[in-house]
Amino acid sequence: MNGTKWLMILFAFPVTIGFYACKDKRHDRTRDYRLDHYAFFLVSVINDREFYLDLLRNTLQEKRKTILDPARSDTLKGDQQHIASYDTLFFRSDELLYEPAKKIGSGTVTDNTPPDNITHEEAAWLNERIGDLVTVFRELNQTYRRFDQYYGQGGYKADKGSYGLQLIDSIRLLDDQFGVISDSIILRSDHIFKDIYQVPEKKNAFAPAAALMQQSIAACNSYTRMLEPLLSGGTQTGAVTDKAFSAAKDSIRQQTLALAQLGLSGTERSIWADVLVLRFRHLLMGFSTYAEVRLPAPGQKKRVQKANLDFLNAIENRMRRYDALFLKL
Repeated sequence: MNGTKWLMILFAFPVTIGFYACKDKRHDRTRDYRLDHYAFFLVSVINDREFYLDLLRNTLQEKRKTILDPARSDTLKGDQQHIASYDTLFFRSDELLYEPAKKIGSGTVTDNTPPDNITHEEAAWLNERIGDLVTVFRELNQTYRRFDQYYGQGGYKADKGSYGLQLIDSIRLLDDQFGVISDSIILRSDHIFKDIYQVPEKKNAFAPAAALMQQSIAACNSYTRMLEPLLSGGTQTGAVTDKAFSAAKDSIRQQTLALAQLGLSGTERSIWADVLVLRFRHLLMGFSTYAEVRLPAPGQKKRVQKANLDFLNAIENRMRRYDALFLKL
């Protein structure tokens, strides 16, 4: 009996030591520079590609409108230059497209291996999801190449845009897949880093930013709902309606300015909070700019194209996604 008891004690001792050793390794702050590097890597894996996806969405919008109406007259000179510049940039971006992330620079850590603070299970999961993200991005890029060839050859004039719209739908589905994967990486990695740094819970830490984001979504939604009656060619005129349109646009501008003045989120060691706020603000600015350039001014008798309203609704949906993601951090 005594022999069995001693065996149990001897077995439990190294297990206990191992447990505390792992715990100490988890929260070892001497690895800050490695943790910072890996956090930068995770952010760049997603953000660098989001930069290209944002350009892609804008470019597809203009090309889609041309496919739907080859004789369209609302193409601005700037749009044509934007499309040409984007195509040049996109097809010269192979280094970004096919590598998990760019090197940070000489004199710094040269690999993207997770630091010891991150468990093998966590590292394996992150590496797998990053691989999935890159795979989807490659597929998206290859689909766009097929679309660009079709568009450049004027194929939409022969088939009335059938194949082009099919490719655009495929790109959007891949874009959605990218979003699902990137959101999972954001939430899991933020949780991991908060655990490593033992970040204390702060009640209402995100409250100021969250309130502004939700007010911005409400302002955008109010504006797009005002545009819906114009889809059928109807008009909204009169002092009250003009005032409402102007107020809606002013509200969007005010929310953009308020988010710009907000500064940092105030949440310690959240590697994604401020990134999401900046990304949300970028979408809001894009919404506002597009509305100013593409949509009728207050009192202007003009039909709203469904393609334009769909584009604004898509931006609003991405804003809702970022807001929901932000609240889960």
